[in-house]
Amino acid sequence: MLIHRAKLYGGKSGGFHAAESEEPTKLSFIRIDYAAKINRDGVKGFNDKSSGDAKLFYDCGNSLPPGVEFRIGQRVFFSGKSFSVSGISVLYGRNSPHHIEVTLEEIGI
Repeated sequence: MLIHRAKLYGGKSGGFHAAESEEPTKLSFIRIDYAAKINRDGVKGFNDKSSGDAKLFYDCGNSLPPGVEFRIGQRVFFSGKSFSVSGISVLYGRNSPHHIEVTLEEIGI
């Protein structure tokens, strides 16, 4: 069920404003599971904040483009939301990588 597409920034150059100045890597045939939550302050909703975390699944055999390298701090744009890469797990099948699970934290809220 690799039904999603997203844009990955920060793959070619570093720097604070890299996402605004470079061409994105267009990811396709990926899966992103998003979970939104509301953090309550306890004062009748005065300082309530919404935030969201997501998990991106990149299949090493089917996702495009092939051979994408994920790094902490890269930015992912998906469904009108901006995320920062906060964790990366490579899962292996037999002797080669099967898929990559990328933990995303929503930013810009």
